[in-house]
Amino acid sequence: MGRRTGFLGMLAAAAGMLLLGTVDSASAEDKKEQKVQPGDELLGKWWFPKRNGQMEIARKGDVYSGTVISYEKPDALDDNNPDPNLRTRKFVGVEMLAGFKYNADKQQYLDGTIYDGDSGKTYSGYLWFDKDQPDKLNGRGYVGLSLFGRTEVFRSEEHTSELQSPCNLV
Repeated sequence: MGRRTGFLGMLAAAAGMLLLGTVDSASAEDKKEQKVQPGDELLGKWWFPKRNGQMEIARKGDVYSGTVISYEKPDALDDNNPDPNLRTRKFVGVEMLAGFKYNADKQQYLDGTIYDGDSGKTYSGYLWFDKDQPDKLNGRGYVGLSLFGRTEVFRSEEHTSELQSPCNLV
């Protein structure tokens, strides 16, 4: 059989290159975002301390944030928000963690905020893992000095299959 030419030939060649992995469709920006960085162990899905919902933590550039992805009451509103305009938005989709940057020297995620949906308050905060406990993310929220704050523990979905929530999450 002769050499393929025309559109079908180009299509066959392109398919072959894709199968062999010689064509890379990701842009340079996509590759930069995908590059693993120190501190990326934070990425993924985490149960709330009460296990009544989950958030997913993502990184954009060098900043980490966490968004509510499921909640025991899927249609619940953010009705404790101090901004009356935000009280009608669904709680699923709310950004709970914002602005955290990893500090390798301290092995902590600093300079972020933590939103407490139960009270509607936003606190300054930092996050960290205790040694040899990658399944437990500690979050300390505070006003003013961290000495007067409160620490909550989020559990990794990946490491907590035995902790299935009693609620029916969507």
